Amino acid sequence: LLFQLMGMLFPGLDPAPIVGELRDRLLEELDYRNEATNQQLFVDAYRGHPYIHVPDVLHELSTGRVLTTEFAEGSRFADVVDWSDDERQLTAECLFRFAFGGIYGLHAFNGDPHPGNYIFHHGGRITFLDFGLCKRFTPDEVKVFEEMIRAIVLDGDIAGFRRIVERVGILDPGLEVDDDELAEYFTHFYEFVMTDEVQEITPEYSSEAARRFLDLTGPRAESMKAA
Repeated sequence: LLFQLMGMLFPGLDPAPIVGELRDRLLEELDYRNEATNQQLFVDAYRGHPYIHVPDVLHELSTGRVLTTEFAEGSRFADVVDWSDDERQLTAECLFRFAFGGIYGLHAFNGDPHPGNYIFHHGGRITFLDFGLCKRFTPDEVKVFEEMIRAIVLDGDIAGFRRIVERVGILDPGLEVDDDELAEYFTHFYEFVMTDEVQEITPEYSSEAARRFLDLTGPRAESMKAA
């Protein structure tokens, strides 16, 4: 029912695959054997890493209803916000590298990224928890992400970017929005990697990003509804 209502607001939204994806992920998250397998993937990939730590899984003490792992101690998110700027910058870099390193390196994304699933340590080291919700990507899916970045960031080719997102179903080929408007909408999500300079992700930037997903009264409503 919820996605049917969203479909009325966002004509470009097909609820069926989203509902199917949520159903599959929720069922997976209830199976701790599956979570143990997910976590082991990240444990093996990051074992010995200088600042990304994933607790070892104790398989002999785990079942479908019980997951037992190495114990981890550290600081919570509420503590980190009061750390020095240098420490917070290192922490942010670690979060970024873990998220995108998983997608492009492991073809897997820990799909429950919220502050309660991180334990922080000084020097930018983070312990990552909770791998019950883990999205796996095929090489072809990751290749599409790379094509999109190459077109819009490296080549500045919005027409080429449009052909890619139309091909994979992100955008309806029949949408009557010109390339300039699409560029104005989509480049916001890439702008921090479009120039080689230091920039700050401010509360204002985050607010604007949220509006580009949710605000149907703004100037980009047609692009937003269709994407």
